[in-house]
Amino acid sequence: MKTGIQSWKNINKFVKYYFSIDGLLRTLFVPWRRDKYSADSGLWGFFEGLGFNILTRVIGFIIRTMTIILGIISLLLLLLLFPLFLILPINIKFENLVKIGSLGREWAYPITYMLDKHGRDMRKSPEYLVIDHDHAIEQIERTLSRRTQQNVLIIGSQGIGKTTRLAHLARMMYRDLSKPALNGKRLVQLFPEEMSVSDIETCIKEAIHAKNIILVIENIERFKILGILQPYMDNDHFQMILTTDFSSYHSEFKHHSSLMRVAEVVEFYPPNDEVTMLYLIDWCKYNNELKRFPDDTLAAIVILTDKLIMNDYQPEKSIDILEELIGFDKDIINPEDVENLLSQKTGIPIGALQTDEREKLIHLEDVLKAHVIGQDSAIHAIASALKRARAGVVDTKKPIGSFLFLGTTGVGKTHTAKMLAQYYFGAEHMMIRFDMSEYRQLDTMTRFIERLGSSIEESPYSLVFFDEIEKAHPDVLNLFLQILDEGEMHTQAGRLISFRNTIIICTSNAGASYMMANNIETQDLLIEHIVSQGILRPEFINRFDATVLYKSLNRDSIKKVARIMLNDLNKHLMKKQNLSIYIDDNLVDVLAKKGHDLKFGVRPLRRIIQNEIETLVADKLLMDDIPENRVIHITLSDE
Repeated sequence: MKTGIQSWKNINKFVKYYFSIDGLLRTLFVPWRRDKYSADSGLWGFFEGLGFNILTRVIGFIIRTMTIILGIISLLLLLLLFPLFLILPINIKFENLVKIGSLGREWAYPITYMLDKHGRDMRKSPEYLVIDHDHAIEQIERTLSRRTQQNVLIIGSQGIGKTTRLAHLARMMYRDLSKPALNGKRLVQLFPEEMSVSDIETCIKEAIHAKNIILVIENIERFKILGILQPYMDNDHFQMILTTDFSSYHSEFKHHSSLMRVAEVVEFYPPNDEVTMLYLIDWCKYNNELKRFPDDTLAAIVILTDKLIMNDYQPEKSIDILEELIGFDKDIINPEDVENLLSQKTGIPIGALQTDEREKLIHLEDVLKAHVIGQDSAIHAIASALKRARAGVVDTKKPIGSFLFLGTTGVGKTHTAKMLAQYYFGAEHMMIRFDMSEYRQLDTMTRFIERLGSSIEESPYSLVFFDEIEKAHPDVLNLFLQILDEGEMHTQAGRLISFRNTIIICTSNAGASYMMANNIETQDLLIEHIVSQGILRPEFINRFDATVLYKSLNRDSIKKVARIMLNDLNKHLMKKQNLSIYIDDNLVDVLAKKGHDLKFGVRPLRRIIQNEIETLVADKLLMDDIPENRVIHITLSDE
């Protein structure tokens, strides 16, 4: 019985809503469809306008009267049916009935010519799912229901669904599902970029006169409009909802005393992954695409957009990818399609490891050891971290790997980074290099952040190399604490920069002279010295995945390096001049002896090869003194 009675009450409420009897009575003599006739000037024009006015009012009166009569008949009929509801267990909810809409509500609204021309009734937006941030919507409703200071300033990033949620609220108000003070009111969005100042003022005056309009202006940071709105802010019949982002709020609107006095701030945040997933399902249902997008495909969109697209927000960035995937000529879209699309858009290789890449990772350590001589512990630490990251063993927001290379100059720190960029990222130019001695002063902080941010945005999948990190200003080093921990930073302009698809390598020669003077080859003793001298702080050093000491190269290592350098030179000569140098043990031994320097590593070796080998070859080319077999034999003195 209780269910039946409640259902009867719900139907009774719906009939009143559907026919909007009270509203129609208040607007009984309003022109039909709010038509406005622009008559010519003069006497004839006056009578034309008067006739049109009378005609539209008569039509409006007749139609509204008929609607009122139908409403009254429906209420009487429902009263006669009341005993039936006492018997039958009928369960009818008002929320379901009002989705049909209202016959008389729109006819009962006051006249708003300019608003209807320049504005958009937000309840007519696509009806997507709104399932989170109920507390934010409730806060908006409470604020709009006040008698004074009943305006709202919404703060939230672009793409998190501010417009969708306001459209949801507009439908609630239209369907009498909001607070009583708001039911029957309209949310009308204005577009200031398309309007003159006088048109905006006319719309404001119409809204005040109508007493049931709440104006919505989104992204107010794009318009100089507060000066136009300010004279009306204290009018209790004028209500508005403004939206902006966090950066603009803190830099501009937070300090606008007139706005803050009359408006309540409501913050919107992006939905979590579970809620985003529900939004995508609802979007697919609305667009009749659900059959083409299995759950695992939608889940891949959410996960990968979170990981790879940093400066857009959910759910918009996932919906943008959905819209692109719809264009694929396939019956079913799978996760691999998502991976391929995002790889194309971001330049970041993702997805299941292909056979060749598996082999590449498996043999990464051996490949690097073949090119970086005498630093096996460093190579092992790097290769292990990269295998874990690329194979998906760990799930972290940090960079793929972060390493601090310590040791004297010329022992292979920079060479390791170059080889890693070449073999892991595909080319040596995929290494972004910073000479940190350029950022000794505090006033270089902004320049460093902007250059770093733009470099990563241009090459999000790369190796970032910071040479001589100890020479940077302490405030610059503080920035690394967030980058290494969270894999991201913000630029001065508020752009979020992600380092999650980068490898970060910092090098330092700090303590090199101390190492050589005390014959130290132990990493812990070197780090203890660096910390005790205040060169680098322990919290900075501890942020890295690994801190690796590059040891001084012995004579055997120098020989291997000399042979690699000579082979590289031969490759160049064969390609450019179709000749080569004969490499034997004697040549390698002499170069290693002359180029072995504990203080400067392999750098003297490189200089000797340049001065004594490359210069000799250049002389022979210039004098056309090339053997017939185009193989040059070189003998060097070991003194």
